[in-house]
Amino acid sequence: MKLVMDAVALKRLRDMPPNPRRILIQRLEAIAAAPQERHPNVVKLVGGVNEYRVRQGDWRAVFELKWEDDEMYVSKIEPRGGVYQ
Repeated sequence: MKLVMDAVALKRLRDMPPNPRRILIQRLEAIAAAPQERHPNVVKLVGGVNEYRVRQGDWRAVFELKWEDDEMYVSKIEPRGGVYQ
């Protein structure tokens, strides 16, 4: 699956501290490589059809699996408190 990031999510990724950013990128790439497998710290969001979130420390990334386009679309990357607003 191809990993695609929203421009706003990409900007927030650049704002993250280096170590959590590196680990979050690794997690997102691992999920995109094998989306059908279970991954640690990944939870399906309530109310979303194919929406999930992955946790890395105090940061959260919200993504959608678009099976028809073979894409994993990351829509948000935010600190814990603001990601769900």
